[in-house]
Amino acid sequence: MDNDILNNLTPEQIAAILEENARLKEENKTVKKENSSLKQKNTKKDKKLKVKDDIIKQQSEELDATKGELREAMRKLQKALKKIETKTHIIKLNNHNKFYSTKEDNKEPVVINEAEEHAKKKCGRPKGSKNFESLDLESLTSKTIINDSVSICDNCGATMNKIRDDVSYKIEVKPAEYLVTKIITPIYSCKKCGKLVEALSTSVFNHSACTPSLAANIINAKYDLGVPLYRYSKYLNDRNIPLSTMTLSNYVLATDELLKPLYDLLYKSLVNCSSKVIHVDETPLEVLDFAKEGKKNGYIFAYVSSYYDNPIYIYSFNKTRETEETKMLLKGYKGYLVCDGYAAYNDVASDNVKIQRCLVHVRRYFYDIVKTTPSKLLKGSVAMEMVNKIDKLFHEEARFSELKLGPEAIFERRHSEGYQLLVNDMYEYLHSINAEVGTPLAKAVNYFLKVEEETKTFLLDGHVPLSNNICERAIKPFTILRRNFLFSKNVKGANGSARLFSLIQTAKANGLVPEAYLNYAINSIGKIPLEDLLPWSNKIPSSIKSLNQ
Repeated sequence: MDNDILNNLTPEQIAAILEENARLKEENKTVKKENSSLKQKNTKKDKKLKVKDDIIKQQSEELDATKGELREAMRKLQKALKKIETKTHIIKLNNHNKFYSTKEDNKEPVVINEAEEHAKKKCGRPKGSKNFESLDLESLTSKTIINDSVSICDNCGATMNKIRDDVSYKIEVKPAEYLVTKIITPIYSCKKCGKLVEALSTSVFNHSACTPSLAANIINAKYDLGVPLYRYSKYLNDRNIPLSTMTLSNYVLATDELLKPLYDLLYKSLVNCSSKVIHVDETPLEVLDFAKEGKKNGYIFAYVSSYYDNPIYIYSFNKTRETEETKMLLKGYKGYLVCDGYAAYNDVASDNVKIQRCLVHVRRYFYDIVKTTPSKLLKGSVAMEMVNKIDKLFHEEARFSELKLGPEAIFERRHSEGYQLLVNDMYEYLHSINAEVGTPLAKAVNYFLKVEEETKTFLLDGHVPLSNNICERAIKPFTILRRNFLFSKNVKGANGSARLFSLIQTAKANGLVPEAYLNYAINSIGKIPLEDLLPWSNKIPSSIKSLNQ
């Protein structure tokens, strides 16, 4: 404060100023204390708020993590439910196939009450029919026994009148005879020059004990009746014919080598078939020697002629399921190949070979769903609707067969307005299906879509069928017999099995008795033109034709 101002102030004023100054200092201290207190309180609040914010942030993060875990859990649950649904479908399908007939009735695809259906059918032979009417045992009768009763009535003593004959037949078994023939061939030596002379053997098996009839019997037992060689060896030994399994195997391989030219001619006839349609299917075959290469199975491929050609069944062994050998076998072939949905057949397709995928395989995927669907849900079933649409095509094809239409007439019918409406309706319905991913229905739809274009090839030629049923039936006998002989030891054995099986199945398809045909072929090969040995040749003796034809 300026001295001039202080000098002009009275003592009382100076005291008042000092007092006011002291009071202001006290107030200032109080304000500072309050500010300090407020600051401390605000700091505590900030800390509490920060803690709350941290807690809220942590809880939010935990909630997000929980939601993520929940979403993952729901995804896994949905995946598990789909697996359960698929397994349930498979279990139901297996149970259905186990306890119900696999034969499908196009008019009634599903029999709901099987017991009731069977109850409608009466047992026994039809009224008015005779014993053994369906069997032609009369032509096979070697002796007749008249079992006559007394002709005098034991009640009144009068002579009895013959009303009719009660005829029955009895079939007895005569064990097979094995005849051993001793052949002596003198060997002469020239006294002058020492030249040796011996009559030439007429046996196709040279010095072997095997004969055409024995070879035919062994091969028929294995490849038609499904008797493994070790069992057949035991059968022979029980009848005092001491032939080991190894010996029988050598006879089989020798016969295969002998008949290979006939197999090659069958194959050539198939590739040059007039209808230009070949069916193909495949099945695994275990080969023991493959274990050295770290694998187990090879594959038997079956190639079958169409209904418009002579029946030809060619079986070929492949080391893998790849179709390279199929391409080699069909080299030079121009026509159609009917097969299932196996993708490797795409490699066979070319400008010369067009693929027809089997519509029965397509139908089967949808029908498997139908078989496991409760009857009350069938009415609105997408799978059932697709089965019905496919069946309409097959019903039309069945009508063509009933009318005995030729390929040209069938081609015209397939391009008629009514038939085309059925075809278009089927494919339009396929594209309208919205199936949930991972379900059996989605699997069926995706399979159909994958082969869609190649299921339309039948529209190009009346010779081409909608299905591969003929080849499926051809592969089935091999799969059944495989349960008995189980495997081949090596590739040579597998190839031999395929060739001999080809001859047997082709003979059967042409109405011949396989064993008799093999016996005739073995005896005749090299002596008559090979074409005359083809199973459909008119030079084949009638004696080896089946009585059932």
